[in-house]
Amino acid sequence: MNYKLLLLVNKKSGKETIEKYVPSIIEEFKKNNFDVDVYYTKITNNAKKIIKNYDKDFDLVVCCGGDGTLNQTISGLTETNKKASVGFIPLGTANDFAKNFDLSEDVLYLPHNIKSYKSLKCDTGKFNDKYFNYIAAFGMCTEVSYTTKKSLKKRFGKKAYYFKAIKDFFHIKTHKVKLKYNNNVIEDEFVYGGISNSCSIAGIQWLKKEDIDLADGKFEAIFIRKPKNIFQTFRIFNSILQKNYTDKKEILYFKTDNLELEIEDTVDWTLDGEYGGSCNKAIINAIKHNMNFLVPENN
Repeated sequence: MNYKLLLLVNKKSGKETIEKYVPSIIEEFKKNNFDVDVYYTKITNNAKKIIKNYDKDFDLVVCCGGDGTLNQTISGLTETNKKASVGFIPLGTANDFAKNFDLSEDVLYLPHNIKSYKSLKCDTGKFNDKYFNYIAAFGMCTEVSYTTKKSLKKRFGKKAYYFKAIKDFFHIKTHKVKLKYNNNVIEDEFVYGGISNSCSIAGIQWLKKEDIDLADGKFEAIFIRKPKNIFQTFRIFNSILQKNYTDKKEILYFKTDNLELEIEDTVDWTLDGEYGGSCNKAIINAIKHNMNFLVPENN
């Protein structure tokens, strides 16, 4: 019995070398009893649109690209209510979501070893009328992943993010925010707000793997208050380095399955490392067990 596989390839991800490996990827999948249809993503026909327009049944969709391409894939499956499992060959600069499972960046590893993979249910999120896989954020350095020049990312990898973040750090804006979560209402000034389901964000490990559960129906929320002096600034950076946010005056940390935000000014949001639009009100909900994700057997 053969299985139906939809292969989505973003030729522009990472070092832009994936196209030459596609014949070998297809051949490896065929050896493992998969019939493969391959589509190359474009700006005008991204992974979400391909899935929504694909009129055949398929058992598995494999995304070759970065976190943004994976976001499009998950969004397409969610909006069409298609229940296929998702495989991921990470090609991006940071590959944040892949770090949760230590996914190999060897492009032939998944197709060659797919019989040793298992399907794991994972949560995803809804941000107003859009979807995200692992992060919705605004404020300090959140635009780094989609404003860093492609040429720099290709040349320096995730180090390009760090260069851009250091440069942008000296232009941090403060936002007055009203938060509603877990029967709490908090109003304060924040320089960053992030709702995530990942240990890694923008190439930085914010949380310990043992502190998160990708299938518990809840997100980890981190909101960084405006530092009043250089000492508070150092404490914020130390908290990030130590991955410890509990009982910190400068940082609000909590877990929740839903969150409402009202922000005094309109802010730009990032969803899974891509520009997610501008707004001053957001309703964010966790969608428990929305995705069946292929991971190595030892996870």
